[in-house]
Amino acid sequence: MRKLLFAMLACTITLAFASCREKKAKDKVKDRVENVKESVEEALEEAQDQIEEGADEVKKALDEAGDEIEKAKEKLE
Repeated sequence: MRKLLFAMLACTITLAFASCREKKAKDKVKDRVENVKESVEEALEEAQDQIEEGADEVKKALDEAGDEIEKAKEKLE
């Protein structure tokens, strides 16, 4: 058990030091582009969800209006 914990600690420390290296400008730009891409994808997904919700609400309103029209027709007959 101790050997496993020691191995995990060693890997964690190694990864921590490896990730603290100085990034090049090219890497920074690449990271920013990826962040923008993710943000745009999230925004598009959110917009799609809102459009679908709006379409569902419109469909519901149309169904209700159709029901009201049918009721009005029945009263006239």
